[in-house]
Amino acid sequence: MGIAYRVSFFNDLTNCYGKSFRVCQRSIVIRFARNRERAIEAAKIRFARLEHVGKWTLRARSIEVDPLPPARCSRQQTRTVRGRGAPARELISEGVAAG
Repeated sequence: MGIAYRVSFFNDLTNCYGKSFRVCQRSIVIRFARNRERAIEAAKIRFARLEHVGKWTLRARSIEVDPLPPARCSRQQTRTVRGRGAPARELISEGVAAG
């Protein structure tokens, strides 16, 4: 049985004062994946398609992956969430960095 994962894509941005921020560009829920690596690969493909780019790294610099409990993986929560510039810690908790 597969597990659901939330894969979040982040970019490092700098404001006009030179302060860097890590910003979530988009979070994608993969409802079924055999393992973490397959969830990441599926999310990379979906992210690139949604962002209209050939490669995900053109819009993001890093990825965080969170396994989701079965109850949190409902049909309503499978939509892609677009980041609005909020700090990453408000959007994702205890993520595992991946390259």
